Amino acid sequence: MNLLSELNIVPNLDAIAEIGESPLPFGREEVEIEVVDNRTFLRFPLEESEKIFGLGLNFKTVEQRDRILRLHVDHYGGRDDGRTHAPVPFFVSSRGYGVLINAARYIDV
Repeated sequence: MNLLSELNIVPNLDAIAEIGESPLPFGREEVEIEVVDNRTFLRFPLEESEKIFGLGLNFKTVEQRDRILRLHVDHYGGRDDGRTHAPVPFFVSSRGYGVLINAARYIDV
């Protein structure tokens, strides 16, 4: 089960292939992947000045670097507590790449 399969969405693979290759600004071997107690941890090599944007509707900031967000639908309640009213498991880096976390579960980012 993942986000796309739960929503019965099939990506247009032909359109994606037409976009062509766009290499990441780091090697795949630099992404750390660890599974502990059925939880998967991913660590991306961020540059010191790199900024992270996205992950859904947040009321106080659009930049998400150095924050921990719990991605599930929650009301705002007047405080910025790391939860989001409209979670989107996708972020974009100021270095020009994006990451989709293809999971249909609560996610801590």
